[in-house]
Amino acid sequence: MATGVDFLFLVNTPAMYSSPEGSSPGNPSPSPPRITSQARSHAAMAFHRKRHGAMQANAKALQQVSTAAGLEGRALMPKPKTTSRGRGTQEKEDGGEEDASPRTSAIIITPTSPTTSNKGAFFVRDFETHPFFETQWSPPPLSRPVDVLPGVPHRDSAGFGAAAEFYSTVRPDLVHAPVFHVFDVSNTFAKILDAQSYYDLMTHEVALHAGVAVVNMVRDVFRRSHSRNSDNRTNNTTTGPSPQVLSLVQAAISKLRQHIAAQDEDPGGGHGGGRRGGGGGGGGGGGARRQHKQQHHAVNDDGAIIAALFLGHIASGFGDHEAFQMHRHGIKAMIESRGGLDVLGLDGMLKCSVLHLLDGELFRFESWWTHIYRDTSVFASSKPPYHPIYLSPPPYSAETSSLLARLPPGFRRLATRGRLAVDIVTVLSNIAAYQDAIQAGDEAVARQMEAVAALPARKRHADFSDACACLLDPAPSFEKYLVFVLICYASVAFAPDRHYLSASHTAFRTPRLRLTQDLPTFRVEDDKHVALLRHDTALMDLTGDIVEADDDADDAVIATERDCLIWMWLVVISSWTATDGADSDHAASLQRAFRARFPEHGGDWECLDCVLRQFFWTNGLNVEMKRFWESS
Repeated sequence: MATGVDFLFLVNTPAMYSSPEGSSPGNPSPSPPRITSQARSHAAMAFHRKRHGAMQANAKALQQVSTAAGLEGRALMPKPKTTSRGRGTQEKEDGGEEDASPRTSAIIITPTSPTTSNKGAFFVRDFETHPFFETQWSPPPLSRPVDVLPGVPHRDSAGFGAAAEFYSTVRPDLVHAPVFHVFDVSNTFAKILDAQSYYDLMTHEVALHAGVAVVNMVRDVFRRSHSRNSDNRTNNTTTGPSPQVLSLVQAAISKLRQHIAAQDEDPGGGHGGGRRGGGGGGGGGGGARRQHKQQHHAVNDDGAIIAALFLGHIASGFGDHEAFQMHRHGIKAMIESRGGLDVLGLDGMLKCSVLHLLDGELFRFESWWTHIYRDTSVFASSKPPYHPIYLSPPPYSAETSSLLARLPPGFRRLATRGRLAVDIVTVLSNIAAYQDAIQAGDEAVARQMEAVAALPARKRHADFSDACACLLDPAPSFEKYLVFVLICYASVAFAPDRHYLSASHTAFRTPRLRLTQDLPTFRVEDDKHVALLRHDTALMDLTGDIVEADDDADDAVIATERDCLIWMWLVVISSWTATDGADSDHAASLQRAFRARFPEHGGDWECLDCVLRQFFWTNGLNVEMKRFWESS
């Protein structure tokens, strides 16, 4: 995917990730200070005070420009002065000053109610320069960026304000909270154990610059996508990086190089001179090895690893495969020099982020990257082998019966007939419980979102492939595509502000991309994990007796699988209309492919509705999709 922009400067980064040779004594430099909640509160108040002052100054400037261009021949009644010293002081403190310059003619003068002063007072409103309502108001540009996060070393750099505004507007922690919740996966966008967040990590200047660059990249893609949609043009978003993003990436790479060079020159802080000649024999060698290990840790600290992750994500987002692979293997070398994934910081959340981004789709970086590029994860050796576990024949335990009771009939039939692994059944049960909770009343969605957002970010699983092992299987499979669809469904059905999902380059856009590419050619009967009879044409009961399989039951299960595939198609189509609108080109293309594949369901929505109700579906999705289907 060519970008048309020279993005190969990312490749020309010699020794960016190489660990320094040799060793020197000393202690690693201390970590940067964290941001406290009190500091954030102070910063918020300071921000609003400065913003209010800037708005008043800008309004006065606009008023002066307007009066200068007004009708010169019309006199304005001068504003009467009051004898009260306190009132005059109050006016000046509020930013108001006497101005005898000419104004426009649209003036209303309203006497105030009687006061203790013997002088009259008037309020003057100019409806041309100060209308009651402004239909398209936007805050005026600030004269200089405001430090909204004291302690974060952004130094008033370009792009930082836009990144902070976009992140706080989109709120990815809330947008993705339902998906992370139903899969029981740690939410790397949210606060870490209610104590730390990525804003705390942003006190690391290297990570900060890379984070700002990646947020601006996502912001640009999001704005371009919605600009095209509003103009009824193509949804193609393969435009290369903007000059601002390129500048931010260059700054991030420069900061990373400086960080590595500084640690290489003085890894111990310059306190090792007296020690160098003091040790002897084995003790000196052990000290050198310890210092060498400390040096590795200082160079490849959490902030540097996060910066490399973000740079790799940028290269992947703009189609620079060569630079992406360089970053990917560089990240692996950095983590191995630290001692592996399990020793990374942020209470294990950095490990979650690495796995999310490096595996191939926002299933954490590495996990989602492997799905995007259809290759093997660089951390494949740390993954367990894929050995799915399926439900035993009935009777079921009380826990299993409770899980199955929550499922819609289609999913329940597939689970009890050995078509769905136990970990997928657990996710299906979580989705069913979540859907029941939000359908309990008019305000149930908001209450459920608040409840989910209040939960700790740390969950049972570090990665989506931990939650559903079928994602480890590189081959096409019914179960893997079903998990992708469940991610899309939970996002579309439960996420607030669904149009912001298009800003997610990982946990939403990656599975949707794979499904859009693969579903048109996928056939259930070709799935190696869905044989006609899974248990050698027989089922084993708990006593060990052979129970011959019921051919009619197997035919019904195969029909249910096909119905489930139809449901999967409709969910993917709805994921495009949710973010791009009813005129989405991708949705229209998938609809045409669906009608060619399933001609019996091409035009009759009532027949489709009967199929969809066997699985997860909501009234809101039904209304949207019915309108889209019948208008196409």
